[in-house]
Amino acid sequence: MASNSNVLFENVTTVDEDVVDYIIGKYLKPTGQQKRFRIFTLCMGVASAGIAMYLFRLWMTSKDFTSIGCALILSVLCIYCMTSFFGDPAKKHKEEYRAKLLNQLKEPRKYRIYRHTIHQMAGSQHGQYKVSDFESVDTYSHYYILKYGKNIIIIDRNGFRTGTAEGFDTFCDKFIKKLTF
Repeated sequence: MASNSNVLFENVTTVDEDVVDYIIGKYLKPTGQQKRFRIFTLCMGVASAGIAMYLFRLWMTSKDFTSIGCALILSVLCIYCMTSFFGDPAKKHKEEYRAKLLNQLKEPRKYRIYRHTIHQMAGSQHGQYKVSDFESVDTYSHYYILKYGKNIIIIDRNGFRTGTAEGFDTFCDKFIKKLTF
């Protein structure tokens, strides 16, 4: 572990709900499985509607009660599929993810930023990240959002105890691949 004399920046970050909503809107995208499910429900809805109309016409001409029963069941299936397709199937997932993020981020996070590593401390949890692993830096309100793979860390622009936000901007420009504002 690096000594405190090598610390370039120290930061304490408390995250608010606005940045969590921003992160969910920007970084939480539907998975391939969710997209396939939506296409499947659309196809099932259209197919069940077509078959239900055929069975209803068959009942009109033959008065066969089996066909009207099947047509009603398929109509219910059609309504279910269409409400699933046109509704927001990811809404529940987003709400669960938001609650999980807020719970994880409720404790203030302390960062010690060295030339090659960023150390994160939150309660009893500790993490260490290589600066070279970060793919991009985004900003929202008064936060930096550093992205690496599917993960992110959030640093408050107003939370620097050692170093300054302007110095951190320069650090990001120099050592992190992409800085977006």
